[in-house]
Amino acid sequence: MARILYGVHGSLHGHAVRALTLARRFREHTFLFVSHGRGAALLRPEFQVVEIPGPLTVYRDHRVDQVATLRENLRFFLTAERRIRQVMALIRAFQPDAALCDYDFLVPRACRRLGLPCLAVDHQHIITACRHTLPPRLWGGYLSLAAVIRLFFSQASHHLVISFFRPPLRPGT
Repeated sequence: MARILYGVHGSLHGHAVRALTLARRFREHTFLFVSHGRGAALLRPEFQVVEIPGPLTVYRDHRVDQVATLRENLRFFLTAERRIRQVMALIRAFQPDAALCDYDFLVPRACRRLGLPCLAVDHQHIITACRHTLPPRLWGGYLSLAAVIRLFFSQASHHLVISFFRPPLRPGT
């Protein structure tokens, strides 16, 4: 059976729930998760998890706190290179047959450096893979979110966008 490395964003539970659902469906394979925070806590009871801190999204009153998120992530990016090398060492030791990620920063970058294909399975890339018609008042938030996704979470070699919403794809997608 296959050995699968799976990087999962760990700020809240959504990414980990999706990853847990997939891993439960394919129990015949060996999964090794790289996650942090709440994501790691949710995955750990059933699967092996290596906790390596990744970028965080900070929420206050059910909304993204942009200032706190920026502050937390500035700290993360000071150590990002070291953490990518940690994942590269993990890949060399685990020898995965495949790599998956769900809105993860570290695993796709390590995979790219080592020539291991990585499939991103998430909902966020609907922002960058599709065309959207929005009222002008929403363009600022949309453009900043699209920039974050492109800059930090688009290093996987392939993307599978999971959504019930079906806007038209961007040309070339």
